[in-house]
Amino acid sequence: MSAAAAFPSWAILEPFVFRRDDDASFPDETKAPVRASGTTSWGAPFRIAFSFAEPPRVSRLYVQLPGFPGPDKQTPLVILATHRHLTLLRVATELPNFVMVQDFFIYSAYNPSSLQRLPPCTEPSGQRRRGHLLPYPKDHEGVERRILAIRSMGLLCRGEGEEFAVAELKLFTSRSRNKVHADIFFLKSAVPAGLCGEKWSSMRVPILHSGNPDEDDIRQLSLWNTDDVIPIDRWLCWIDYSRGVLF
Repeated sequence: MSAAAAFPSWAILEPFVFRRDDDASFPDETKAPVRASGTTSWGAPFRIAFSFAEPPRVSRLYVQLPGFPGPDKQTPLVILATHRHLTLLRVATELPNFVMVQDFFIYSAYNPSSLQRLPPCTEPSGQRRRGHLLPYPKDHEGVERRILAIRSMGLLCRGEGEEFAVAELKLFTSRSRNKVHADIFFLKSAVPAGLCGEKWSSMRVPILHSGNPDEDDIRQLSLWNTDDVIPIDRWLCWIDYSRGVLF
């Protein structure tokens, strides 16, 4: 069966990733015909395989992670988001010097045999920014990879092409405690090739309210904890089940 023929028009994807490190337990092409391989920025190879089923049956993602810590110690690969024909994956591990490293990959149903590794985010976090003007001056730009908060990340795909954006949201309360801003870190693909830009970008925007916010509104926003990120039309919506929706 070809990879193209293996794709249903839509699928219900199990969020749990099934790890099968040895060849005997990793599904063969008859069971999981949609396959791709990748290599992390620290040189670790891995393979994935999709086993698609017509809804209401559930489709599965299998992964082979040789050389990674065992599943009782770490969960190296997770599905972060899906939208249209794209899937956002995160691969991470802890190095021997106790430093956490992470890579992000885009999988496209239009190019089912490959994974696109995204460049690392080197944008400084909110604690290292001043005011509302971003990006930070070039002579202050960080050169270290920043660990992104995966619960606050979303994927937005525009139409049926390869144009997409990956974004992370961080809320920042002003020193006066009377305003809340959103720091948005994002990476956009280039059109039409679907190639990512050289680096991430960022912007700081104020949180706009429908009325005049009182102290409790500000306090609730300062306690924001993203539970889910959902693409709707041309928007990414960040959801806190206790406090509402930001978009």
